[in-house]
Amino acid sequence: MVDLAVGIVIGAAFTAVVNGFVGAFLTPLVGLAIGATGDMSRKTFTLGATELPCSALLNAAIRFLLLACARSKGSMRAHWAPVNDTHQPTIR
Repeated sequence: MVDLAVGIVIGAAFTAVVNGFVGAFLTPLVGLAIGATGDMSRKTFTLGATELPCSALLNAAIRFLLLACARSKGSMRAHWAPVNDTHQPTIR
């Protein structure tokens, strides 16, 4: 039970780190790549009759991808951990 609580706390802290990294570093880089200058949070694109903010959409997509990759890699590592075969069970 304690392991689950520790995992939740570490996951929340990792989420905060990823959110900060995406907002401070990756979003401006993406803005430079697509030619946006200045405050990218004001940039929008129109889909039908709705204006969608580019920055919020890009931040959410990048955050999701980073967190999904990190968490799936962690669960795969736990699933594929080597098994210690030195202990032989005793049958009575």
